[in-house]
Amino acid sequence: MKFLIVDDSRAMQVIVKRGLEQLGYSDNEYKTANNGKDALNIAKDWTPDLILCDWHMPEMTGIQLLQLLNKLELPSNIGFVTSETSESRLKEAKEMGACFIVNKPFTDEDLHKAVLPILQGAIEGEDALKQDTAVTCDKGITLPTAAAFDKAINAVTSSSVKLTEKTTEPLNYEHLPFITGIYAISGTSSIRSICVLDLEASCFLGSALHNLPVEDALDSIQKKAIPKQLLENCGMVLKVISVLFFDQKSGTDLKLENFHLIAKPFDKLDALSRKGGNQRMDFELCIDGYGKGRMSVIAVNR
Repeated sequence: MKFLIVDDSRAMQVIVKRGLEQLGYSDNEYKTANNGKDALNIAKDWTPDLILCDWHMPEMTGIQLLQLLNKLELPSNIGFVTSETSESRLKEAKEMGACFIVNKPFTDEDLHKAVLPILQGAIEGEDALKQDTAVTCDKGITLPTAAAFDKAINAVTSSSVKLTEKTTEPLNYEHLPFITGIYAISGTSSIRSICVLDLEASCFLGSALHNLPVEDALDSIQKKAIPKQLLENCGMVLKVISVLFFDQKSGTDLKLENFHLIAKPFDKLDALSRKGGNQRMDFELCIDGYGKGRMSVIAVNR
């Protein structure tokens, strides 16, 4: 992932870069700029995935940079790391598309909490679910049985996992962020089902895959931040269970199209979560030696 750090203080550039390096991602690239004007030139040629920008800078401010990025339709995400505290100005930045605002002075934890959802695909995950790609069909998805999920999940975890089917209810956004697996018909982008792991299920299940310390999982839950390793571990579990999903119309199994971190509620996810009957299954996951979390499996069809 490519990061552009924009601040007229060289010391702050170093602090932000050091904080990003502590996230544990080894394949990141970094560039710096001293003001919005230089940052815009870099963004045109280099196309950073994320710009971390100060607000008050000479020649071109951060908000002016955001305005020009929007005008030029450049694809880079932008977040502010700033001492600006005016509620009206910060609201303006968010309305213009700023991904986050981290106020100075900040801790590494503040920075990580803001940046991790972007690193882990939260924006892409939300966009994928917002797209109306569901297939119109008379027949729906055959959702797996509880026993099938139980067998598949326990085949890959180091600790025993007990699944208990629960009554269907709207997703509890107090347990964000979620990890969401998106399942599609093989060879297409037609989303047919999603699997949602809440914060606790993500951290405990991700830890149980490789027998990681429970203390680290509890720390991640307390911080409401899912580390890279746990995200990837849950991705492995989501891939394993993909063979359990069957599309009746095409007569084929589904594949795991992708998995993402979902950091905030949005309308499409909320609408999907209100499905019931044979289009939805909910489970409590009790992971031996770790704790409990919730998993929801939802069919997507019109």
